[in-house]
Amino acid sequence: MIKIQLFNKWLLILITVFSVTTSFADGMLPEDLPQNNVVDDSIIDLHVDNQKIYTDPFKRGVTRSPAYATFGEKSFSDSRRIDDLRHLQDLRYYRVVGIVADEELQMPKILELNPDDFFGDEHQGYYVKIQSKQDLGEIRTVAKNLMVNYTDDLNRYIIIRFNEKNTLSNYDLEYGPFRTKEITVAHCHYLAALTKNKKMNCLQVHQHFVSDQERMATQNTATVGLSQFALLDFKEKPYEFSLEKLKKMTLEVTIDQFLGPHGFVITNINDNGISVTGLSGNAMFIPVSTFPINIDGSSPGSPASPTLVGN
Repeated sequence: MIKIQLFNKWLLILITVFSVTTSFADGMLPEDLPQNNVVDDSIIDLHVDNQKIYTDPFKRGVTRSPAYATFGEKSFSDSRRIDDLRHLQDLRYYRVVGIVADEELQMPKILELNPDDFFGDEHQGYYVKIQSKQDLGEIRTVAKNLMVNYTDDLNRYIIIRFNEKNTLSNYDLEYGPFRTKEITVAHCHYLAALTKNKKMNCLQVHQHFVSDQERMATQNTATVGLSQFALLDFKEKPYEFSLEKLKKMTLEVTIDQFLGPHGFVITNINDNGISVTGLSGNAMFIPVSTFPINIDGSSPGSPASPTLVGN
């Protein structure tokens, strides 16, 4: 009888410990657990290299569509389609057919935001941090220089945010807002390449409430078609695509949309062309002015050469 009582006692202890452990961990991810020594709760770390972008705590062995999976060369090569015009494997396959720019765009470029600017049920957005300063005058100078030198290359607000949690640098210069973390990372790499700022940390984005002053205007749009590179490539493949029809195909795109290889985002559109930036930092530019295409690939001046078609 004593042995049975001791066994039941130890069994009860083991069940209690196991229950406490599993009740805390079930349904929670490591990033959901309480964290200590957090200095800035707006920081969101992204690890693009290991492709762990999306995390689903409710996933129970379910295989999701590649569109909701991971970014990266390997994932994309396994899922892409050769006839997906939006996601061609090489950005050189695109040419600009036309650009529609809003000439009367009156969106303010620089905003100074303080904690008192936020109230009610504002939604949250993601921001790129450019740099921080202790002095308000210095951060204003940096913001004005950025606006003057790169006006045509920017399509978001330049924001001076008072940082009440950091006494070493009271003012943060940010760029935003953006809808998703991934789009923010692409714009961070674009801005770093544009300004040649190697100190920007694009593996971290910041999430803040969006003030009522940040009223986003309609973004510029562009129409793209297939370039000579794409036509020659498709001609050599045994798919029997009609070059005449491929030449006439177009796609309307705008800023923040994905274009080209998996993980590349349109980060700006202006009169010069389309800027496309990848989550790993690769940046490409699709210019407006390019050579006219020759749809059958024959040399100009030969009997079989068709009339050249411009952009």
